[in-house]
Amino acid sequence: MAPTLSIESYKLKQKVDAVKARNCRVASATLKSKDSYTTNQRQYLNACIEANADPDPKLLSALQKAQFVLKIDRFGKDELAFNMKFLQRTKNWSEIRLSLGSVATSRSLRTKFDRLGLSRAYAYEKEGAALVVRSACASAYKTSSLMRFHLIGVRISPAVVSLLSNAFEHCRQIEDISLSGSNISDKGLEAIAIAIGRCPKLKMISLAGCSLTNNSKEPITKIIALHGVIKDEAEWSSSLRNQMIPAVSSPDLLLDLSRNDLGDETAEAICDGLSSDKWLLGLNLGANNLSQNGMEVFNETLKKRNHTLAVLALKEMKEPVRANTITEFKAILYDRNRYLQQVAMESRERRMTLGALLLDWGVDKDTIIEVCYLEAPNQEFRTQRFAPKMAFKKYNLVSPKDKVDRGCPRSFVGNHNNTCVSLNDSSNQIEAEENSNDGAACTSQSHVNTIEYLIERLSSLENEKRKMHKYVIKIETENEQLRAKLETRTNAMPEPGISTIEAQIIAQLENSISSLAEQVELIEYKQQK
Repeated sequence: MAPTLSIESYKLKQKVDAVKARNCRVASATLKSKDSYTTNQRQYLNACIEANADPDPKLLSALQKAQFVLKIDRFGKDELAFNMKFLQRTKNWSEIRLSLGSVATSRSLRTKFDRLGLSRAYAYEKEGAALVVRSACASAYKTSSLMRFHLIGVRISPAVVSLLSNAFEHCRQIEDISLSGSNISDKGLEAIAIAIGRCPKLKMISLAGCSLTNNSKEPITKIIALHGVIKDEAEWSSSLRNQMIPAVSSPDLLLDLSRNDLGDETAEAICDGLSSDKWLLGLNLGANNLSQNGMEVFNETLKKRNHTLAVLALKEMKEPVRANTITEFKAILYDRNRYLQQVAMESRERRMTLGALLLDWGVDKDTIIEVCYLEAPNQEFRTQRFAPKMAFKKYNLVSPKDKVDRGCPRSFVGNHNNTCVSLNDSSNQIEAEENSNDGAACTSQSHVNTIEYLIERLSSLENEKRKMHKYVIKIETENEQLRAKLETRTNAMPEPGISTIEAQIIAQLENSISSLAEQVELIEYKQQK
């Protein structure tokens, strides 16, 4: 008779088998395409083998481009510590993006946390969030070529704010900083404002959902002013080195301040800064506490004192914006779309990023299509600056007889045949160019229709996604309530004692389970042979 196993022994054996299976998966992933992996990917897989951890597929893919992209919603304490340790070991990141709160808590994820003795991801805890911030800052401090730094949804406590400031001061190539949902608060923003403003190549700052109030008006204006000073100095120093008059540069900074508690005081401070600024391209103040007075201040500033701000997003304001105010803003900002088009034409990646950002900010679809996919409203500027060879030529339609009369008068037709042939060839070339231009126009129109359809489809999918997310949250809330009620009832019920007969039955069941497990292992072993 086979020896009996207790329940604890059986659980231990299952854990050992799971670890062996995990090591086999990692090893097979390493062997499948080991030659095509980069150094970062091989180091990550080797670290996973050493720590008996499952490799994250998205992180493994991002490592190929020297990017550390990770959603930390699924990690307990040990898993988070392992990934943060690997983050600090590498010094050649081009992007660090850590997000928390973007993954819905599914049933399997909740079961995993219950097994680990957790109620949610360790990064939600104070110690876990501090670990994430410290690791990201330590890695950024050592990476001078870092271009993007995102800490989304991770709480930034006052104890680690200084680490952010030190990291940003060493990132001279950084273009994109996002601290969305970090609740950094007014004091935290004040501590890092100077470091952010001094980043010379910064193009995007996201401080959405950071619990900012009117007390942050000075740090916000300081960021805008410092960025302008740095850009002006860079422009003039470049012109002096080349010994030429500096070319007129366009604004390129996008600032997201949505989902905060900013009011009219902040609006007035920002407008005072905009009076002497020419580098702020877009400003998102959606879901804030601006009143109609704050709108009037922006209206007056954009009309008379600032001529470079091209986007002012006011989506989901806590106090609804009047329709006539929105119409006035659109009329003022329409002629400034050329600045957005200059940004969109830098590269395909830049165009796609700008289009997604404007869509998220609530900019209307017609403006997005015009900015990212159509020609500029100022055709003369666009033709001279960007596409001198694409300017269409317009010609008047004339009859063949008129062409002969104009190109070769009848008294010279017999004496100058070569000249007439040359003019006829040029007229044929003109007709060919007109036909090609018509074809290009038709193709362009078909592309526009396709883009409009795709953007409408994207908007509908986003709405469906929001509805599904709300429904999932509702279901999860109901489940939590039911679990709480069940636990209350369970605690209220008296614990029944176990009789001798029941204990014998439980022992027999344990023996049966153990013997069945051994039989299954024996069958699998025979099948492998």
